[in-house]
Amino acid sequence: SIDKDKLPDPLVKGGWLILECIPENTYVQDSPLSVDRARQCLEAAADLHASAWQDVALLQRANAELSRAAFNLQMRNPKELAGIAESWEEFCSNFRGELEAEGLWTERVRNLGSRIKDVAERVSDELSPSPTDDYATCIHGDYKAMNVMMGIDPEIAPAVMIDMATASAGLGMCDVAMHVHHAVEPHNLDGGGEERLVECYLDALRDRGCEYPRDVAWRHYKLAVVDYARFFMGRMWKSATPETMEQKRDNRNVANINRSIPSAMRFVKVVEKYLTEIEDSL
Repeated sequence: SIDKDKLPDPLVKGGWLILECIPENTYVQDSPLSVDRARQCLEAAADLHASAWQDVALLQRANAELSRAAFNLQMRNPKELAGIAESWEEFCSNFRGELEAEGLWTERVRNLGSRIKDVAERVSDELSPSPTDDYATCIHGDYKAMNVMMGIDPEIAPAVMIDMATASAGLGMCDVAMHVHHAVEPHNLDGGGEERLVECYLDALRDRGCEYPRDVAWRHYKLAVVDYARFFMGRMWKSATPETMEQKRDNRNVANINRSIPSAMRFVKVVEKYLTEIEDSL
């Protein structure tokens, strides 16, 4: 056994690693997620965000001691943004047939890389609040489907987040945008499905006493979707082809938009729509 009194002070040297046993007969991991599973994960996100909602002292400490979210622009290699227009041109070349089939072979879509590059810093700044800003909270920072252990019966076993290495101060919609487009298939997002999932999160947040005006929340969500696209274009889609997506098709740890062409095409369509709205507002 370990004599805890002889361990170094974690505030001076080292730290504590706290582990929890998650029984396999109570919890599951999966990707892609059903709508019910995605709602379960978004309610867990609301729990986390509500726990630190506009808590200035906690967020000041988080800013001082923690990193930023995995895809935050400040954490990325500057070469990703510098080369994003060329990376997107390569993606368009590799997926021209698929883009044409979805009616996405347009000048505005083909220029998505340069358009996102033009607004990237302003988008990231708005999504990187200071501890005293309205709506600031602590976020997971890498909220993909496989970073949640979901209760088989959520009434008995609520969802448990794992892999919190990039937890940080931020806006909760960054977690929501990543999760929705990483984890949920197009047929569950079409026909208002995406909007219903976002509203599920907002309802859960309000139930926990957090005021988040709908117009502000939706602006933050759309900014976060575009920001996630910036990360994907500069990093994940840089060398993507239909063949690489097919190779990754059954890898549950890979985002849907990087292993499913229908998911990728829907994401492109949504990004172009939200980016146009953002451009018009700047």
